Amino acid sequence: MVCYFSYPRSYETLKWKRKGDFTVYNDQDVSRNEGVASLNAKWFPGLEEFGKVPSGSWKDDANEMGSNDFRSTKAHILYAELLDKAGNGLQVNSNAKQSSRAWLQDGSIQFLVADYSNGGSEPFYASPFDQGRIDGTSAKLKGSLQFELK
Repeated sequence: MVCYFSYPRSYETLKWKRKGDFTVYNDQDVSRNEGVASLNAKWFPGLEEFGKVPSGSWKDDANEMGSNDFRSTKAHILYAELLDKAGNGLQVNSNAKQSSRAWLQDGSIQFLVADYSNGGSEPFYASPFDQGRIDGTSAKLKGSLQFELK
């Protein structure tokens, strides 16, 4: 199951709780079991300025699609919320078998929830993630989604 939502740009806060592979994560890790991330999208030229020491945490570095923390896949979610400043939004409730991802595209916040997540299309990661890959050409995929509007 894949469900895709598109929200106005004002929904720029992501909150989540998930069942991670480990019980303890660094507070700055995008893979931490729970957290709050802000969109903080900014134009990025593609190259770091030579000789400039990065300030802040890597999770807060951002490009035009949002911060690394906001854009990263949150695997095995128990819940994920996309909220505006007033606390309005969408909460997806899960059984730790779904993943979520959010990003800014074409002026809107995109929010994806899926039963399936892999290492992406990068060839380097192909062999470690071969087990469990789904053949989308012949497999029948089905699932369900539980969400509430806030």
